[in-house]
Amino acid sequence: MKKRLFYYLIAGFTLFILSCPNPTKDEATSKAPTYSNVLWGEWIGIETVGWGAVPFPSFYFSSDKIIQIAGTSGVGYNNYNGNLNSVKNTDITAQVVGVEKASENVIFLKINRGLDPINTYILYPKRIANSSFKGTIVSLDSPKPAIKNQADLNLSRAAIGGIDVIVENLDSALPGKTVITDENGDFTANNTISRDNYRITAEGQIVDVTPQVNGDNVGTISITSGLNFKVSVTPSNDLLLAGGTNYSRSIIIKNIGTQTASAVSYQITPEGESTLSSGILGTIAPGASKTVNITAKCNSISGEKAFKKYNVVITDPINSKVWSDSFSLLFYKSTMTLTFMSNYLQTIPNYGIRTAMRGVVISPERIGYVFVGGTETTSLKNTITLPKISGTYIIAVVWSNYETVYGIDMSIFPTHLSDASFLTQAASFVDTGNYEPNNTEAEAVTITTPIISYLHTGDIDYYKVSID
Repeated sequence: MKKRLFYYLIAGFTLFILSCPNPTKDEATSKAPTYSNVLWGEWIGIETVGWGAVPFPSFYFSSDKIIQIAGTSGVGYNNYNGNLNSVKNTDITAQVVGVEKASENVIFLKINRGLDPINTYILYPKRIANSSFKGTIVSLDSPKPAIKNQADLNLSRAAIGGIDVIVENLDSALPGKTVITDENGDFTANNTISRDNYRITAEGQIVDVTPQVNGDNVGTISITSGLNFKVSVTPSNDLLLAGGTNYSRSIIIKNIGTQTASAVSYQITPEGESTLSSGILGTIAPGASKTVNITAKCNSISGEKAFKKYNVVITDPINSKVWSDSFSLLFYKSTMTLTFMSNYLQTIPNYGIRTAMRGVVISPERIGYVFVGGTETTSLKNTITLPKISGTYIIAVVWSNYETVYGIDMSIFPTHLSDASFLTQAASFVDTGNYEPNNTEAEAVTITTPIISYLHTGDIDYYKVSID
């Protein structure tokens, strides 16, 4: 019996370490909490208890603090990164009174803002520490005035293998990590957070990068003195679809060195294709950059998703230097839509018409997409687009203070639920316990056709859709 009790105590202590704020080593001098890396990153918060909070706030967990970084309202939060209505950057660590990791994709967060009741949120993953990115370190040799083509360029640069690369997250207090380049100068940083800003330090060269998605390649980092360049792509909320669709993208070419570049030109070439864009950038001072707008597309891919690499060559003939860099864009083979309907609308003074239904769809990549049951007008439905990939999609329908009949449809279902049909069925719907119990992620009900169900006060309904 004593042995069993000991095991229970150890198991309970381990769970506490993983899921809750923990005291620092020296409690006598510091009360700052620490948080496990299973929480690090940005989580979508849906308020279930409390008043006055911005709908769909984002909470960023660092190792020692929680920041409420942004809030959105309505349907503007459907895509990957969301359309930010406000940026708060408020350290709310002192207000947090409880953090509980309920499951892989669910965290309960309680915040005491001096209100009654205490604000309680359910958090779902948006950008968490489950990603990786890679890059390449090369040495840019002494200027060679004879450099005129790719063969000469390859002679002017050499991969640096077996060196330490320090990777630091600039958006949090997380400690830096050191990775080692292979014989080709390539390195990989694991357990990173997509769209966070990172600082790369190698052989004294410091470069800031922002990996966009899991598996992103941030290109080449050139080790050289004086004049130096780095290429990046401006973040976008679009889901890129293979099949020939054109997408506009802005490419940033920045002088990260200490010397002014003269008469600079560039050339952008998709891997295996002809030149996409080229031209003159002119003079670029240290710290300055130039923007090049391109039209990107991917005709076809064999898998569910694939990176398309774009090689960039930058030339400064006055200073006899040439750089070879790259950026990558992620394309999905196909997308799908999910449609959510609700028959409850309430007019709130000074706020207009609000729907009672909202929630999150979590993709197999553990990226959360917010939905509401209608816009803040008289519409009853909202359709969002998701990447279609193999795995399980978790649908969480959440609300707290009101009750509503709701419907869920999906473009991959064999039949579909029209507006008229939903309203007709909702008017006579009485099966208020339909699909219950499905109040936790573990109880999520598998659905393969459109459904109609009921959300009662304080309810959370979970569903899952599996794609082979």
